[in-house]
Amino acid sequence: MSRGVTFHLLCALSLILAVVVGLWVGSFEGEFHHWSFCKGGERFTLRSKWGQVVMFGPPIHAEDEGGREVALRMRNGDFEWRAQRPGFVEGIARPGSASWEMYEKFRDWMSWHKAEVAPVRRWLAAMEDEERFLPAHLMMLEAAEEKRKSYFHLSYPWREGTFRTVPTFPPPEGAIVTPEMRVDPVLYFKVDASGNAPDVSLRQRLHEEWHDVLDTPRWAVFHGWVFLAAMILPVAWVARPRWGERKTTGWVFNWLALVSGIVCVVSVGMWVRSYWVDEQWTFAARASKSEVKWNYPMRALGWIGSSKGELVFRERDAPTAGWTVPTPLGVGYQRRLTRGYSLPVNLSVSTTGERKMKMPGIDLHVLPAQLIRVNVPATIYSYPAGIGFPAGTMAIPATTSSSLVGFRSLVISWWLIVAASAMVPVIWGWRAGIWWRRWIKQRLMRTQICLVCGYDMRATPGRCPECGSVRDADQKGESQINTDEHR
Repeated sequence: MSRGVTFHLLCALSLILAVVVGLWVGSFEGEFHHWSFCKGGERFTLRSKWGQVVMFGPPIHAEDEGGREVALRMRNGDFEWRAQRPGFVEGIARPGSASWEMYEKFRDWMSWHKAEVAPVRRWLAAMEDEERFLPAHLMMLEAAEEKRKSYFHLSYPWREGTFRTVPTFPPPEGAIVTPEMRVDPVLYFKVDASGNAPDVSLRQRLHEEWHDVLDTPRWAVFHGWVFLAAMILPVAWVARPRWGERKTTGWVFNWLALVSGIVCVVSVGMWVRSYWVDEQWTFAARASKSEVKWNYPMRALGWIGSSKGELVFRERDAPTAGWTVPTPLGVGYQRRLTRGYSLPVNLSVSTTGERKMKMPGIDLHVLPAQLIRVNVPATIYSYPAGIGFPAGTMAIPATTSSSLVGFRSLVISWWLIVAASAMVPVIWGWRAGIWWRRWIKQRLMRTQICLVCGYDMRATPGRCPECGSVRDADQKGESQINTDEHR
């Protein structure tokens, strides 16, 4: 291959490396939106975030059917607008309208702690419609205004989505009675050029903002895997056979040997480093595939780490809210290794679907997410004597508690990775040694060099004058041919 082609190939590799590393580093400081598309009336976005390429989509959870129907009937015309604050107009939903009805449903969901059944996906879809985006914006403000402010670092001195209470009927004059009150939703929105109506040109920006705030990860790919995939063909080019016929088997074997050799060298370095440094890489949380029934949506938290001669892959299932939410692991590289999760020891625990496998260099433990009951037996606790009371015993009765548990753990010893990755390079080196010795021998034969002592036999092709060794018939015939060629 010419030097020009090689130079262009190296430039392409450098460009790939720069792009991937740039996205990887920048994704921890902010988000990169690469591509958006609509499917089934819902928007999906491909972003770089937390060191990964992540596909975001609307939240996935069961929705109230009645709320979905009302969301389709909401309209911007359900509001009565008036200038109220500098730069903003106040919109009050008319009683009985679809927007007012949706707000009443949301209040019911909140009072029964069932906000997760709110039709958020319908509200996000309504942001696509110029005739329905204002009530959808109000409902999402009621559900997640603080989350939006925190996400975009907004600091309005008032709430954009609020409510007012008014009596349903005026009390009789002079009567001392508390009238029944009605709650009307109120939306504060930026004013347009007329000064009396909302600025509907902000719909697209609000649409993107709410997707950034409310969308959840559907799947994610680590930037490192993208880089490794991009390196497959360049590595194959480096590993191509350079002598003899280029067969597919030889090409693939060279490629495997080169990749395995790189893995072996890196593994040896990580093996030694693991005894000095505990480290891990934590991935962004993703939607869990668990089928366990819980009050909140489940997510999967995963990390990969290295410590004390072992490579550790771990993942656990946890709800997005509630008392069982674990301590945040953070995202990205960390100089520590989070301990794994396991079942209580020496306690009676009943589980389903648990799998274990332990063999030299490998330890696998999988437990599907489930609600387990832990039975703690009764114990007798002895305490020593103290000031004012003698020594004695105290009986602690048996108890039963519930816990949400679900994890996957795979631990591989670095020595096993080094041994496995070294097999193909060793075989390749052995074959290369045989080929090299054969090539040297053929070269010596072609140049009429004594195979025993290396003496130049061109003047005496039959016998070596140095050591007296005689060439066999095949060698003599080849020597004669070479002699005739020189003539």
